Amino acid sequence: EGDNMLYMFLLNVLTPAQEPHYDPWQLRVLDSGFDVVDAALNIPQPGFVADLEMGNPSLSWLEPPQMGEVSNVQIEVSFLRRVKDVKAILVSLPEKYRHDIQHKNQLRNVNKLFPLTIDEEWRIFDNLRYIKVLVEVTESNQAQIITSGTYQWQFPVMVPLIEPFASEWYVSLCSDPACNMVGQGGILASFPVLNNEPQLPAKTFQVVAQTGDAKQKQPP
Repeated sequence: EGDNMLYMFLLNVLTPAQEPHYDPWQLRVLDSGFDVVDAALNIPQPGFVADLEMGNPSLSWLEPPQMGEVSNVQIEVSFLRRVKDVKAILVSLPEKYRHDIQHKNQLRNVNKLFPLTIDEEWRIFDNLRYIKVLVEVTESNQAQIITSGTYQWQFPVMVPLIEPFASEWYVSLCSDPACNMVGQGGILASFPVLNNEPQLPAKTFQVVAQTGDAKQKQPP
């Protein structure tokens, strides 16, 4: 009681065959007597994305994450059928997390069938809060089709010393290669990715100090 808490619920929802014209969502918080203690009404409905069938993106650590240390992470996305109009994959890190990519080769594309850009660098990692993978586009500015399959990307991440208030990651499919933030324009769909891997406590180091008055052993 009195603490700020953040809760997330993932629901399996059967969507209608056609997108409703206007059908806002509603959220109510009930007490033990089922009385409403708080509510959020008129929540805008999520937009429908046609011809997009994919599994839930996932996150896995290649070694146990430890607070204050660098660990390598793998982001995985599975497409159940081919996808078009996607020009970039954006991976957004939680608050306090930072990627630790020092050289472009540290951002690895695992599945060689993913249509990476050829004439320009496909890796975007200039901002420590996200990484971006660019998809090849044709001369008519149409994105190459991403065939059905499972794709992974790996890169090093600095694990924070203090767990952030919200620890979920986000994977976004972008129609605009300049996309850089969840909720902004140029994004077809964004997916929260749970980060439930237990984090090892930070290393502790014993500091041995010698005062200036301490006598030093003289060489023989």
